[in-house]
Amino acid sequence: MGLSRAAFGAKIDRSGEHHLWVGARSARGVGQVRVDGRSHKAAKAAWELERGSLPDGARVRSCPADPACVRVEHLSVTGVVPPSSSPAGGDTPDTVPASQPPAGTEPERSERLHSPQQ
Repeated sequence: MGLSRAAFGAKIDRSGEHHLWVGARSARGVGQVRVDGRSHKAAKAAWELERGSLPDGARVRSCPADPACVRVEHLSVTGVVPPSSSPAGGDTPDTVPASQPPAGTEPERSERLHSPQQ
């Protein structure tokens, strides 16, 4: 994703429990960000900056308490099944909590989007 971590981080209010996107938002309050000329959910951008690219078919679900929240610990990914919980057939979509990156992705070992004390 061609997005500057610094520019993205400058549009986040980290003053509370939820890290709120203060840039553009949809009518439903979901954060929006332009990357390479295309609009994306700010939550997806936050996830990919923090954890790496998502596998095909995966989607980032917004924080249920606040759609503008981009704190990775408050997001979840749907459309992938972790290898340890795959059913016999193996292709049933599931939700992966933020504490567990989706199968096939490697977390980035770089600067985190949220403040170090949280």
